[in-house]
Formats: sequence, C-alpha cells, structure tokens
Amino acid sequence: MSMIHIFICILFNCSWLSLNAQIVVDTAQIASEIKEIRTKEDAEKYLKQIWEDDQNYRGPLTNDTIDIINLFKTSYYINRFGYPTEFGELSVMPWHVHRHTDNVELRRITLPIMWEAYKKKLVEENHIKHSISSTSWCLEDGFYVEKTPLNMLIEEYNLTLSRVIPIKKMVKCLEGQLPPIDLVKRQEWKAKDTKNTYDINGESYEMIFKGHSVEFFSDQAGSMYYRTLFRTTGQLRKLKLTEPNVYVFEDCEKDRLVIEGNSLKYMHGTRLVQEYWAVEDFK
Repeated sequence: MSMIHIFICILFNCSWLSLNAQIVVDTAQIASEIKEIRTKEDAEKYLKQIWEDDQNYRGPLTNDTIDIINLFKTSYYINRFGYPTEFGELSVMPWHVHRHTDNVELRRITLPIMWEAYKKKLVEENHIKHSISSTSWCLEDGFYVEKTPLNMLIEEYNLTLSRVIPIKKMVKCLEGQLPPIDLVKRQEWKAKDTKNTYDINGESYEMIFKGHSVEFFSDQAGSMYYRTLFRTTGQLRKLKLTEPNVYVFEDCEKDRLVIEGNSLKYMHGTRLVQEYWAVEDFK
C-alpha cells in the first residue's frame, strides 16, 4: 500500500479536532494607555505591570492571549518612547515578552525589539541569534543559525529590523489567524533521535536527544495544514500543493515539504532542514 493510500485511510478513520482559537487585541485601548504615560514614574509603572503579567503567567499558567497583548503593549511603548534602558532590571522585560510569545509570525514581525536590545548591548549575539532561530518554523534551524554569521542570517531570513515596529502588520497577522476549523488528523511523522558525546572535565558523557514529531491535517474541503508538536499549542500552518508530493507553506514560500516514499523532507530554499519518517514505519 502506498503512503498516499495510507494517508487516505487515516484521513477517514481519525477523530475530529478543533484547534486555533482566535485572539483579539484591543489596540485602541493600548494606544490610549500609552498616551496617558507622561512621566518617568508613569512609564515605570506601565512597564512593571507588563513585566509582572509576563512572569506570573508562565509554566502551566502560560496564557497565549496575555503574552500577545503584552507584545502589543511593549511594541506600542517602544514605538513612542524607544527601548527602555533607564529602568534597571525592567530593561530585560521587552525581550522576555518577545521570546515568550508563541506566535512565530508575530515574533518575526517584532524582531526589532530584540535588535534594539542587542544594539544597546543589553543582550548578547547568541540571544539575537536565538530570537532569529525562534522565527523559523522548524526546530533544527537552531544549529544552523548558531553557526552562521549574523549579517548572513538577516539577509537569508529577509528580516526587517527597522526600529519602528509595524503595528498594522501585527494586527493583520492576528486577523489572518485561521478561525476554529474542524480538522481530521491525517498523519504523524517523527525525526530520528540523535546521540552526542560530550567531554566534561575528562569524563565522557553520552546524551540522546529525542526527535520531535510533526502532523498533517486536512479539513472537509481538502485543504492541508501542518504543525510541529514541540509545543502543546503548536501553531497550524496552511499548505498548498504545488506539484505531486510537494507542499509549500502559504506563510513562507521558501519553506516546503517534500514526500519521498515514507520520508518527509522539510526544505528551506535548497537547504534540507530536517527529515521525518512516517510513524507507523519508523524504527
């Protein structure tokens, strides 16, 4: 039985799922709050509240809506007053808010937050590189990003690092979220585990890193979606079939998935980022 036939069998035998609740941000309210900031004390109070909200809703209490609202508040603040460097430990708040946001596209749009922090020497190069890596949809890009010069990464990822954060683009990103859709689980794929050996103080240690999984979904109309399962709230990405067994991501046409037998290859341009295998055939 071919992989396509296996997909069809799975398509009609899996339970329905409801994913991707939309998040709405009241930008008018945030803009009004920013206008009310007239003194340094007002600014400190506003930033401190964002910081407390960010830190209080972590771990099992993580709240995607609060994280995104905090990102909007931080973006509005920086656009009007610049990156906050004069409030002691609160200067690290913006980049914490940025990295805690689970929406990859929003992180990409608001990357100027991290860039400003880097230019002001509040974060190191590895921090900005980690942020660039987090704007990629695929985990394995992390090692590539770490080893690639910063200027080359900015060019390859086509990053916009202007100090002014495009609020309208952020809003459009949220408006473009997929509405709640009834989806059928189509197939699960898994990357191979990797094994590395480390030398620590003359002692040799072996560590195994579990390969993560990805899933395909289809809706009743036959539209295809994809998500990575490294987070409990893995974001759905819509796919379009461009040629037999080749799917391109609608949000980033440089990224595509190529099915070859029981292998699924995640490509960025001409570079192979990661290879997965169908779970039922995975050894």
